[in-house]
Formats: sequence, structure tokens, C-alpha cells
Amino acid sequence: MFDDISAQLTEHEFALEQGGDYAMNKKVVDHYRGCEYWPDEKIRLEHAKLFEYAPDPPERSPEQLKRAAKVQERINNYPRAKAWEVEAVFEHAPDGDFCWDDQEAGDWHVYCCGEKDCERQWHKVAYTLTLKRQAGRRIIEQHSGDEDGNWEIENGWEEGEENPWFFESLANESNEFFKGWASYNLHCFHGGKDVLEQAREQSPEYWLKAAEEMLQI
Repeated sequence: MFDDISAQLTEHEFALEQGGDYAMNKKVVDHYRGCEYWPDEKIRLEHAKLFEYAPDPPERSPEQLKRAAKVQERINNYPRAKAWEVEAVFEHAPDGDFCWDDQEAGDWHVYCCGEKDCERQWHKVAYTLTLKRQAGRRIIEQHSGDEDGNWEIENGWEEGEENPWFFESLANESNEFFKGWASYNLHCFHGGKDVLEQAREQSPEYWLKAAEEMLQI
């Protein structure tokens, strides 16, 4: 019964199709309920039906919600490490030309793309780092790989360039790893779909503890 209206809902980017994420459905419906920005009353009513048929999220106790709020506060105020110094990065590099290339990527990082046309929103990415000296010039290359095995140069630096942001990013890569996974676990705690298929157990307490542990590390 929703096939026809779903096409209209998709056309208007603020709407989700039936069976979408409960928390997102609720957020959208709450925002537009009673306002005048819907294209017409029919779409508003049909979207309300989509929300009504969405499954209820698991219960979350007041104590759990308080803990989740603390996790979110820590994520929002996560400290940033100072940028690495070039000399420290190349401290143990040999004289002359050389190339140190990561043979394999590190653990998966996770991030939310925020793209309106992306159904998943959450994605994994892994990084490798190459340090080298060519013709006497020091060079750093950072590569990123996705879940499909696609690799590309993420960022880099060559001697003589000014790129303090890059060295700050390198210094905070470990912190961003734990911050990203804490954010994902908190997303799942609030009823978001486990699109990365990280766990068989889907209880709110499981996801909340996972988020807390990421920040403790």
C-alpha cells in the first residue's frame, strides 16, 4: 500500500520509506508534525503511517539514558592531541633515499558520511602510511581503503610544504578511532541499525557498554 507514496516521499528528501530507522523516522515526524512545510497533507499523513508501523525501540532506563548523555558529552569534548613534529616522524629514518611502506592496513575506523542519498550512513575505512625520501626530499603519504578494497591517497606531505593540519590528523588518528566507534555504538544504543553487523546481541546495554569502553581506552 505504500509503493506509490514511497516514491513521493523519496522525492522529498526529508522523508524515509517504510521500515526505515526508527529513531530517524521519529525525528522526521516530530519535526514536521503540525508544520506547514509538507508539500501536501496527503504526504504528511502517509509519512505518519510509516512511523506508526515502525517497530518500537527497546526500552532504555533513565539510568542508561544518563550514561548515554555522558558518553555523548565526552565525544563532543574529546581532547585533540598536538600535531606531530616532522623531525619526530623521521627520527629513525636512514640516511639517503628509502621507502617504508605499510604492508597492511590497521584496524577499521568508522565514520558517518552524512550524505542524504546514502542509506547506510556509517562506513568503515582503514589507513596505511608511507614514509620515504626521494632525491633528498622527505615525503609522507596516507592511503585509505574502503570495505570493497578500493584504495586511494587520503592526504600527504612533501618537504617544503606547509600542512600542519595533516600532522595534527596523524597525531589524532588513534583518538579518532575510539571516538568513531564510540559514536557508532551510541548510535546503535539509540535504536539505530547495526549496518556494520558488529554484533549478534542487539540489547541497548550491550551497545552502551561498548561505547563506554571505547572512551575508557
